[in-house]
Amino acid sequence: MISVAYIGPSGDWANRLECLPELTRCNPSEAGTAPGGGGHRRALVAIEQALGCNIVFLRLGEADKAEPAKFDREECLSRLSPGTVLVDLDGEANWWSEEAELRLKQHDVLFISATTIRDLGSEVSTVLISGHQDAYAKALPILQAIDSVVYCGPRLVHAHAVALMNQTMYLTGRLLNLESVAMGFRAGLALADMVEAINLSSGRSRISEKLLPVLYKDGRTSEQSLTSAIGDLNRMIDLGTALGVPMPLTTHTRSLLTMGANMVGAGADLNDMHTVIGSMAGILVGKQPVEVVPSHRSELFDRDVSSTTQAPIIGYVGLGTMGAALARQALSVASELYVFDVSQARVRQLVEMGAFAASDILTLARKCDVIMLCVPTSKDVQNILFGERGIADELRTGKIVVDQTTGSPFDTRMMAEKLRERGVALIDAPVTGGPKGAAEGTLVTLCGGDPTAYAVVEPLLQRMGGKVSYFGPSGSGQAAKLVKNALGASNRIIVYESLALASKIGLRLDLLDHVIERSSGWTAGFRRVIAAIRTGKPTADVKLAWYVKDLVLVSQMASAFCVPMSLANTVRARVEAAQNVLGANVNVDALAALFKIPLTYSEEKNETI
Repeated sequence: MISVAYIGPSGDWANRLECLPELTRCNPSEAGTAPGGGGHRRALVAIEQALGCNIVFLRLGEADKAEPAKFDREECLSRLSPGTVLVDLDGEANWWSEEAELRLKQHDVLFISATTIRDLGSEVSTVLISGHQDAYAKALPILQAIDSVVYCGPRLVHAHAVALMNQTMYLTGRLLNLESVAMGFRAGLALADMVEAINLSSGRSRISEKLLPVLYKDGRTSEQSLTSAIGDLNRMIDLGTALGVPMPLTTHTRSLLTMGANMVGAGADLNDMHTVIGSMAGILVGKQPVEVVPSHRSELFDRDVSSTTQAPIIGYVGLGTMGAALARQALSVASELYVFDVSQARVRQLVEMGAFAASDILTLARKCDVIMLCVPTSKDVQNILFGERGIADELRTGKIVVDQTTGSPFDTRMMAEKLRERGVALIDAPVTGGPKGAAEGTLVTLCGGDPTAYAVVEPLLQRMGGKVSYFGPSGSGQAAKLVKNALGASNRIIVYESLALASKIGLRLDLLDHVIERSSGWTAGFRRVIAAIRTGKPTADVKLAWYVKDLVLVSQMASAFCVPMSLANTVRARVEAAQNVLGANVNVDALAALFKIPLTYSEEKNETI
């Protein structure tokens, strides 16, 4: 018959194990009471009984430092019976090292390490186990009786490394979301609108799904203390240091949490970081947003756009990877589509599909009711509109320009004002979803500009595929896109940091996918990167130069609104340095190489990452 003991204080693990029949339980801290007292004697007797069990769960923490009767771990080791399985619940304790495991083997004692992980807002946890496989097999029936169990690998550190990876991605992601939403607030965006756009994009995460929708609502949820969160990041950084894995983004997250703990004082928890980040961004008075921006949904989102006026003549300028994909969609909504690009080969591809080639942009502007642009930068948009041989003077009153470039919200507002003086509206309408999203009809188009002009182009954009969202005045669509891009890029980098550690320590890709997918640290970036490693296919058809460009725009927007965005700026610096090494024209997935993450994986061999 298997006998089970728990040596440790009251708490989470003690409560879990209470379901086991005839559990021997003792608290070593009671051994530190006055020698000769009743509590002292009972504790020593209980410890003696516990050390005679087949499976011993040990969670000491600081108990081994109790005075005056110090709990002697070494003595504990020597008194365990041959064949005993020792389950370490203290993962961070240096004493339980692989050197200790060798000493245990000399006594014929098997050693496994255990920790738990759970999804955000869930009461259901998963027990992560690592260590000797025979010990795991012996303890498995007991473990399965208390929770679902995942075996992480033969090294004692594996289980805690997985848990620390998840916690690192969760804590960093949480602060990244707070930073990005704060910048959006300063740009005049509504929280509900930002949350919807983020959750339809690569910026999506457990935090954006479950935390952001209730941000700044009354009441505090039960959260981890900042002291505990900082401790988790300390262990992650220490592990990275031992393995030679730099962790600048994780380190910066620790610094922000430490700042928060110092500012708030005793009892600070993760709820308080909402106030800390909000105050740093200048959006809070007390603990509430300075100005609650109303959502535009009730005004515009629910209108019936199924019945529309006659299809307009559309002109499309800029037929790069994204522009060509959007122009192909425009073919289905325009009575006639005129296209222009500096590459005649790109123009011919669209002409073969039914478009007309415009001889120049001035001709295109004269012929078309709606002129759509998708070019590299806002400077290119300015040149098309107001540069030498720009089209602004050819645009008659009532025409609409739709800018689908990802650009500066400030440049967009300036251009919109200059066009408004000519009786022409400019709608900023950058998209998320890439060429694949355009082809599959799953784009998200983020719009800003005059509401009347938006009402004209909204049905066109909807029929071009996907969700169309209105965020407010001119530049608001660009601001929303940059909020989303800040999260998407930052999520990617923290995933790379974590996977670099996983690669060094020998964790299996299928294990990480299984565990993180169901945990608080999950992000769309994690899913994309894992899929790319597994299949060898790129996460996106994006050059590193465009990634850098967007992160620079994020930095400029944050600076203009006096929002620190310190995590996103750490990411920008990391990516800019990568561009200097890798070159501007490589795919963004080349970033993985700088973290020494393999780009191929064999399911058949069940390889480690």
